Amino acid sequence: ASSINSQAYSVDVQSPEITFVTPEDGAEFNIDEVVSILANFTDNINETDRNAGSGIMSAELKITDPSGEFTIITTGEDILSINTNVSDLQYGLYNIMLTVIDKVGNQAIETLSFNVNAPAPAVNIMGISNELYTFGNIYNPGHTLVFDAVIEEVPNVEIADISLNIYRVYLEENQVIEQLVEGDVAYVETIVGFVHNITYSSIPTNLDGDIGLRYELSVIDEFGSNAAASQSYTIDDLAPLLTIISPEIGYEVDLGGDEQVNVEIKATFEDAVAGINLSGLELIIDGVIIPNDDPLIAITANMMTYNGYFGVGNHTIKLTAVDNVSNEEVIIWTFTVNEEIILVDAVLTSAHFYPNPVQAGNSGTFAMVWANDGLRDLNTANISISIFDFSGKLVRTLNGTSDNAITWDCKTNDGTRLARGAYFARVTVNNGHQDYIKIVKVAIQ
Repeated sequence: ASSINSQAYSVDVQSPEITFVTPEDGAEFNIDEVVSILANFTDNINETDRNAGSGIMSAELKITDPSGEFTIITTGEDILSINTNVSDLQYGLYNIMLTVIDKVGNQAIETLSFNVNAPAPAVNIMGISNELYTFGNIYNPGHTLVFDAVIEEVPNVEIADISLNIYRVYLEENQVIEQLVEGDVAYVETIVGFVHNITYSSIPTNLDGDIGLRYELSVIDEFGSNAAASQSYTIDDLAPLLTIISPEIGYEVDLGGDEQVNVEIKATFEDAVAGINLSGLELIIDGVIIPNDDPLIAITANMMTYNGYFGVGNHTIKLTAVDNVSNEEVIIWTFTVNEEIILVDAVLTSAHFYPNPVQAGNSGTFAMVWANDGLRDLNTANISISIFDFSGKLVRTLNGTSDNAITWDCKTNDGTRLARGAYFARVTVNNGHQDYIKIVKVAIQ
């Protein structure tokens, strides 16, 4: 007699199957969100028979935060899912690893990651703080330029790099070109903190003929988030345009009988780029600064007028105009105030001849004495001198004016030398209104 006993065993060589429901691999979240982690797993070899596998022995979920700290969650036998929430997030990358083991030791591992986005730092450009050489977004090259910006960091996120680049802007064949200014790049040391100021001072170089500058501040945090801001500045190296209206250069005016004469000083000014700094206008007359609030001065947006009174002499005007980025233009010119010229009629009081007697063959001069000889100027009078011999015969006629001395060579009209003797000269002066006649005796010896 015999008996046979048998036992059948299923062979389980398949690892458990794992399915992550949430989150998706590579998903991104904000710092204030809650992340739900849900995964299902099974150990079914035969799709028609759920118990065909050996079954789940355990599952382990490992969550590693951006700092490297991790949390492990485990499940017991025959549990087919795991579900947990992650809150109080940190900025950066989270890694999740789920390990599931069946009852005969087969193991399955699935991983995924999600990211908590860190907002980019904010960059606020405060502008150029050196107001002496800048106005708005206009810059006068050749002077120190101070660039100010505020960087607002994200809490608990470090700044990895800050860079400030300066670009020159110029025209080439009417095309606007930007080029990094060589030797003018500043890498600013990172400062730990929530807010810090970036200040950079320089005198930008290689700017001849350029039309502008562009400052670009770039900030990168530890997660690679980038923020940038730029500010452009127009270059103005042109002086204001000054135009003299009055008095003209070299202008002359007579006193007119008064001690002083009124002269209007007027000039226009303009600056198309930065504009005129009216407080920088300076008028200097004969070395004396005229205050802009002087009652005789009037200043508008494009004109300055000064109504002053001036005595006899040369006067020098110096006018300085400055634009809002300290480009300066200076003009200097002069005018003259003359004494009053009084023209009066010539009045002859006497006439004489010298030397008298005169040596034969020599010359003498007729001289006239005027009643108003002390005045500054005379209206020119016409003088006629008729010379007669002792018998009354006309021998010579001379003509001249009160502006000139009249010389006689002791000859006749035809050039014949006169003999020794006595002669009589009739001096007639006509001043345009009447004749004055004087008789002068002349002796030739």
